[in-house]
Amino acid sequence: MGRFAQAACLNNQGVTALLEGNDKAAVAALTQSINIMKQELSNVPENNDIKRSAPFSSNDYENRSTTGKLPGFHGAQDSYIFAEAINIPEHGDQTVVDIQIYSAAVIFNLALAVHREGNTTGSASSMAKAQKLYLMVLEVLNNQYMNSRVAVIVKVAAINNLSQIRFDCGEYELVREGLAHLSTFLRASGNTSDAMLEEPKIQGLLMNVLLLKEPVIAPAA
Repeated sequence: MGRFAQAACLNNQGVTALLEGNDKAAVAALTQSINIMKQELSNVPENNDIKRSAPFSSNDYENRSTTGKLPGFHGAQDSYIFAEAINIPEHGDQTVVDIQIYSAAVIFNLALAVHREGNTTGSASSMAKAQKLYLMVLEVLNNQYMNSRVAVIVKVAAINNLSQIRFDCGEYELVREGLAHLSTFLRASGNTSDAMLEEPKIQGLLMNVLLLKEPVIAPAA
């Protein structure tokens, strides 16, 4: 089994554990997966610019990615968390771009695990860690990857979940930072097909972030 296949297998084991409610096993598997993908990316020569900017290997390969909706997210009535963990294909040819995109997907899955723990237990440290992981997703996925459906969903979902955490905590200045991330993505979405942006799942995420507004407090009488 190649290194990428090993990392993909660990990710998918982590997703299964998340669906079964075994967060400890999920975090262990996802962390291992991330470490392997980081090693794979670090083995690419710095001057290998062509390989780094290669287009996604194939649409057929990408379409084998699947998601599973996680139970256990309880928020305010107006809260919407994208709680679909992402399985990734374990076989096929991978470019460096593929590995970069899928490493972001694994980080997103880990963020979901930590986010759910914080959501369930009320742990402020877990919620802070989830925010850091969502921010890491945004760092990994720059705008050159936005011709990939997986990359678009992971990026917009990370913006949504990060903004929702901050909104629920009353950190409205930081919510505006999420809007800035979204604005940057939309301005640079020339590589993203209109059909992709019009998908109901992606449209719902975009609208949710745009509708997160600081509540208006009436002045005291």
